Amino acid sequence: MEDSGSETLNQLMTSDSHPDDNTVFGNYVASELRQLRSETRRRKLKLQIQKAILASAEEDFNEFSTYRVEPDELVSRQRSSSIVEVELPQHSN
Repeated sequence: MEDSGSETLNQLMTSDSHPDDNTVFGNYVASELRQLRSETRRRKLKLQIQKAILASAEEDFNEFSTYRVEPDELVSRQRSSSIVEVELPQHSN
């Protein structure tokens, strides 16, 4: 059984040879970001995209998990980094 890191690496390695809708959309977003002449607007847009992804991931996680991520946990982490990292408790089997 592969861990999630290996699985993600394998997906990245094969994404160019077998693009799916998400890869195509990601390439579109990257292309649009490259066309922005203002570095400030580019950074703001990246942050907005990261926040939207985080919000959706949080909703998804809370819907399918018994552990809930509270908004206050995320806000404190957002202030310390432009890329948000959420640490989840380790569950022992």
